[in-house]
Amino acid sequence: MSVADMDFKSPSVVMKQLEKRVSHSIFGYEYKPGSLTDALVLWHQNRYGWKINRKYIKTSPSVLSAISILISQHSNEGDGIIIQPPVFFEFRIVIKRT
Repeated sequence: MSVADMDFKSPSVVMKQLEKRVSHSIFGYEYKPGSLTDALVLWHQNRYGWKINRKYIKTSPSVLSAISILISQHSNEGDGIIIQPPVFFEFRIVIKRT
């Protein structure tokens, strides 16, 4: 399976919001409103019945950054990392580099 096989066109509402975000040309600061965390907590509660404490929800600049950070925090050199393909090819690269 190639990366292109897993791609899909972004919804127009997403494209409009991205265009709005890009139009101001300032990218130095990232803002995550508290309503984002509230929405995540509520979604998991409604969908799965999970009661997640909002203080445990952390954000990351990317999935690859998060994988690298978590490997660094929760494993030691020589530990094994399991990858269950098919996965994004960059996962293997970031795991080996970390």
